[in-house]
Amino acid sequence: WWKILRRTVTIFLIGTAIGVLARLAFGNLDFSKFRILGVLQRLALSYGLGALFSRLIPSRRWPLAILLLLVSYAAILLLGHGFELSEENIVGIVDRAILGENHMYHMSGVALDPEGLLSTIPCVAHVLLGAWVACKVDEAQSLRDKVLRLSLLGSALLIVGWLLSYGIPVNKKIWSPTFVLVSCGGGSMMLALFMWLLDVRGQAKGILQFFAIFGRNPMAMFVFSDLLCIFLIWMHWNAPAFHFLQGFLGNYPASLCYAILNVLACWLVAFWMYRKHLIWKV
Repeated sequence: WWKILRRTVTIFLIGTAIGVLARLAFGNLDFSKFRILGVLQRLALSYGLGALFSRLIPSRRWPLAILLLLVSYAAILLLGHGFELSEENIVGIVDRAILGENHMYHMSGVALDPEGLLSTIPCVAHVLLGAWVACKVDEAQSLRDKVLRLSLLGSALLIVGWLLSYGIPVNKKIWSPTFVLVSCGGGSMMLALFMWLLDVRGQAKGILQFFAIFGRNPMAMFVFSDLLCIFLIWMHWNAPAFHFLQGFLGNYPASLCYAILNVLACWLVAFWMYRKHLIWKV
C-alpha cells in the first residue's frame, strides 16, 4: 500500500513541478490561475486507483469491474451532454465544481479539461484492462503463444471499440469508453508486433532498435521532452528555430522537421541512458 501511495504522489508532484516550470518559462506564475491537473497527474491518479482496485478485487472479477466503470461512464456522457463542447457538458460541470474554472484547461473558451477528474473514471478502467490483458497473456506458456494471445485480445478490443463508436464516438478529450477499447486494443496489437519482431524473430536492429531504446525509459523521455520544450521557450530559442526552418521548408514541412528534431534530441538522451544501463523508475 505504501509503495502505491508513494508512486502516485511522486508522479503527481513531478507533473505539478513541470507545470510550475512551464509557467515560469512563460513568465506567468499565477497560482490563482494555475492548472492543477495534467498528463502526469492523470497518470498518477489512474495508476493509484487502478492499483488499489487490483488489490481489492480478485483478478477474475476485473472484467466485471471494467465493464461497470465503462458502462457507468458511458451513461454519464450520454445523459449529461458529454460529447458537446459547451458549458452543459457534465465532464466540465463536475470538474468546475471541484477544481474551479481558473484551474482547468480551456478549449474554445470552454473550461473542459482533457485530464479532468470525472474523465479519470475510464482511465482507471484502462489501467485494469491493461492489467487483465497482461494476466491473460502471462498464462500462455511459450513466447509465440503469448504473442498470439496478445494479438487476438488486442484485435477483439479494437473491433468492439470501433463497432460501439457508432453510438459512443471515439473521443480522447473526454476519454470515452470506446477510446479506451480502441487505444488499448491498438496498443496491444503494436506490442504483439514488436514482441514478434524483437523477441521471436530476433530482429533487434535498425529502426526497431531505435524504438526499443525509447521503450527502456518511457517516463524519463516524457519528462525530458517537456523539460526540453520549457528550456527552449525560456531561452527564447523556440520561435527562432521554427522560423529558421520555415524560411526554406514552408509551414507544414518546417513543423514536421521541428518535431522530428525534438524526437531525435530525446532519443540521444535515451541512447545515452541505454549505453549506461540506466533505467529511471518512479
